[in-house]
Amino acid sequence: MTAYLGIEAKDPVSIKLEDYFNTPGFQIEPLRREAWEYLARLDLDNVAALEARIQTAVNYDDAFCFFRSKERLNNTRLIIQYLIRFCDGLPDESDIMDDIVNPFEQMREFTAYHIHQLNEADVVEAILREHEKLGLLKEANRWYYQGQIRKSHQEFQTTLERAILPNPDGYSAVFNTLRNVSRFWFSVRREELKHCRRTDVFIYLFSVYLLKVINR
Repeated sequence: MTAYLGIEAKDPVSIKLEDYFNTPGFQIEPLRREAWEYLARLDLDNVAALEARIQTAVNYDDAFCFFRSKERLNNTRLIIQYLIRFCDGLPDESDIMDDIVNPFEQMREFTAYHIHQLNEADVVEAILREHEKLGLLKEANRWYYQGQIRKSHQEFQTTLERAILPNPDGYSAVFNTLRNVSRFWFSVRREELKHCRRTDVFIYLFSVYLLKVINR
């Protein structure tokens, strides 16, 4: 994904993050606690933002943007919550059979929505603005980068389509998709960790960890 923006990063964010698993005596529990604490703060921030909006008169477009952003963030929050819980074990068909909620299907749906955002106009424009900051985007090549975004979206969809059953292959397809979407966003953020969203970092780390668990 580093070549996606026309930049070959010598030290991609994904490589830096994977060093996390090579620390002596590595345990997943501290990362889980950190993620839970982050999500709790995120929920409080959302409530505060909503209360501020309610007290201020806003037009339809502002309200629409706010609630769309809230919906996207809520989906991301659910993905991280499920990844954290999956660290305790991946439910298989026998576990899910008698449950009202199917965590595998839900995770697949959350991931599909996560990918779908790359089709939405405001997200595409946000990505193109990052290209423009790097001096890569010109009117003459705008079509090329739009095509690259569509191509990445299609690749993610193709990977997720392999998530059919709650078995190692199905879970691997979900986690590979999430890992690759995070890599995409790391590339958009110029492979600079300080510019990456913490949600993308958490999704990447947990996805890589769970893939390691499956492949043991």
